[in-house]
Amino acid sequence: MGRFALSALLILIGALFALYGVFALIYSGDGSGRTYIKIAGSQLDAHLAGGISLAIGAVLIASGVVATRRSSRGSG
Repeated sequence: MGRFALSALLILIGALFALYGVFALIYSGDGSGRTYIKIAGSQLDAHLAGGISLAIGAVLIASGVVATRRSSRGSG
């Protein structure tokens, strides 16, 4: 049960990272040039932050799926 809860949490957090990444990638600001977002007080390129966030989300979702498959295979 604990491993399933952990894998569900990984998938949920990964989905949130991926959703943020998609929003950052499609963000165009006012359309006057490069777009920046603030993360922890630092200004970062929105597309770079979106790509990194999307990659982290994909890794977390994949880890959650692998953990779910291992837990269901071990209980049978």
